[in-house]
Amino acid sequence: MANIIKLSVIDGHEIQKDGISQNQREKLNFVGEGAEITDDSVNNATNINIARGGHTIQENGISLTQRGNLNFTGTGVTASDDSQNNTTNINISGNGINAFTEVALDYTQPPVSNNVIIDVVNSEWMAVGGILFISNGGYYEVVSIPSATQVEVTNLGYSQNASSGTMLTAGERVSPSGIRGVEGNPGSVTATSSLELVNQMSNPTQQPGRTLIYADSNGDIFKVLEDGNISEIGSNTGSGISGLRVLTSNTTFYVDRVNGNDNNDGLSAANAWQTFNKANQEVSRTFLAGFNLTIQLTDNDDFSLEAPAFDLLYPFGSGSYTIQGNSNDRTLVKLPRLNITNQRFSGVALIQDLTVEDTFSTNPRALSIDNSVLKIINLLIRGTGFSVQLFNNSFLTSEDNDTIFFEYTGGDIFAAFFAARNCTLDFFAITFNVTGNPTFGNGFLFADENSYIGHRNGSFVGAFSGSQYFTDGNSTIRQANGSDVNS
Repeated sequence: MANIIKLSVIDGHEIQKDGISQNQREKLNFVGEGAEITDDSVNNATNINIARGGHTIQENGISLTQRGNLNFTGTGVTASDDSQNNTTNINISGNGINAFTEVALDYTQPPVSNNVIIDVVNSEWMAVGGILFISNGGYYEVVSIPSATQVEVTNLGYSQNASSGTMLTAGERVSPSGIRGVEGNPGSVTATSSLELVNQMSNPTQQPGRTLIYADSNGDIFKVLEDGNISEIGSNTGSGISGLRVLTSNTTFYVDRVNGNDNNDGLSAANAWQTFNKANQEVSRTFLAGFNLTIQLTDNDDFSLEAPAFDLLYPFGSGSYTIQGNSNDRTLVKLPRLNITNQRFSGVALIQDLTVEDTFSTNPRALSIDNSVLKIINLLIRGTGFSVQLFNNSFLTSEDNDTIFFEYTGGDIFAAFFAARNCTLDFFAITFNVTGNPTFGNGFLFADENSYIGHRNGSFVGAFSGSQYFTDGNSTIRQANGSDVNS
């Protein structure tokens, strides 16, 4: 019911707003909930109190501009009224969607800085301005998201990107990425025996995911890994840099445990080194300069007799690095447990055509990969425990349609492949050949702590007990049939 006050120009009210007189009318009508009228005879006034209603909207304790409506939208959002506490509760579900997908239809790589609309399985996790990496395609920036299954992107033209006109096929993996880092200080390679760096540095700042090379004021050359570990890789002799190898062509290091000698140059089978450790150290002091480096291991060599494990080191620069066994018989060359920690460079690291076996009785791992990138082909893995283990943003892949052999050697075995803490195992059309009839406590492939394992179009050969796939900790496995196992 509205309150109506009749006024006269003789003995009524003078209407003011904040002390400013308003035009006089015969009636003054107050409407709406919250309007209260009281007579104040002491001050000869009629007081109108309009209660303040609704919510004060805040973000992290900071008040936002008040509007007439507050609308919550999106999957997983529910709103409910809490009259007891005078509150409207907004519940946003914590279950998000996976930040990766696949290309649904073939597309053609556009020229650099040009756009293309790509059909994908799911684009709902993407955002305009975000950076995507598409396997075999490269890096792109999101321009628009036309639908839940399409994304429009710009070809960023990074050096790893496919050339314009390349056909990219359905099934290519799509994942979030980042922009290219700041270009480093310029330098120049002058000869195989020397490296001249134009800019000298002291106490350089390391960047995540990169190996930093710098010269100090004496002209000595140092390498700084992502974990901050610094090692000298070349010393200034006054007439050149000693200890640093800069490739000028594709190069092979030969290792022969029986007939080699670490005092040889290692550049031919007749002048092979004797130990894997010698080759490993030489690799860490090698600048690829765009060329390929291979360690060729001699047949019938068991390098576990040299050491029970090796901390595998990578070269630096762009190019590829391969540890090569025997392509006809992977059992003829055997390496012990390989620990690969903070090993990344702008090329491809590959282990192929050999056997890796862990003989440790406690905490066994044939391959232990931490914050590193590796590719394996035609590998025989012997072991127990978590035979291949990835931690902390590591990436492991293989050649499409390859076969990876797993031989059980006894004892407790939790998983053949285990990925945890934002890791990716990308296996497409891979066959796992299993012998020894093991029982896997957590599945053959185990993804944990925001990790992803892909095994689309793959298969298993051989008998084993336990599940093929197991996930935990907000992780996903893409099964052989293309469906996902999520946690």
